[in-house]
Amino acid sequence: MAELHQRGVELVVQLLDAADDPHALSRQDMQALLREAARILSGLLTRDMPTSRLHDEAETDPLARITAQSAN
Repeated sequence: MAELHQRGVELVVQLLDAADDPHALSRQDMQALLREAARILSGLLTRDMPTSRLHDEAETDPLARITAQSAN
């Protein structure tokens, strides 16, 4: 899990850089960065979500469904 946290820190820096100069990245690079940020955020939320909520809401909550898939 330390790797997940470290990657999250790195992504925050990359996202802040992209926000400061959004034209520095190609459209494809921006999409890849946003997808990676979503994947890491999902992993962090999965790690921090109570297990009961993860399973109870997986059918109705889109975020829970994504994090449930990431947990598997």
